[in-house]
Amino acid sequence: MDPIETLDDLVGAAESGKYGIITLSNSAYYDTFALAECCGAYHTIGEAIKTTEQAIKAPDTTAQGIQLIIDRSDDRYGIIFINTHISLAHGVRSGATVDMHISAETLMMDHMGMALQKGSPLLNHMNNVFCSKTWRHYHLYNTQICNNHYNTPNDDHD
Repeated sequence: MDPIETLDDLVGAAESGKYGIITLSNSAYYDTFALAECCGAYHTIGEAIKTTEQAIKAPDTTAQGIQLIIDRSDDRYGIIFINTHISLAHGVRSGATVDMHISAETLMMDHMGMALQKGSPLLNHMNNVFCSKTWRHYHLYNTQICNNHYNTPNDDHD
């Protein structure tokens, strides 16, 4: 199995059907991929996750995900486990008994979140910041949320 380094590599693996793709069952990754609307990279990966779930129970913890990789290391049907880089690095260091590769790319999934008081005057400003040109590469966020609900600030906006 060639290392998965990019989102395109992951889509290729998902399309090939040669690998099981898993993520934590109750995670932002699961929601992002498995609930993605048709069509595109996230949807393709999500369909592969759902197909894998028919054969393998999704892990509830990073340790369970690492164990699935270990258990399937001799299987021709390899497992790709999607999780945060930090969790994977820690899990591999503390529990891996077979060689594992962690991709260098984060798949743009290290989300930032904020909690604001309900009705906060900061809400619209923060949504505009998230939807600004800085965030345009988040295609799904930009097209499904920003363009539909918020005004994107122009270049001379502070």
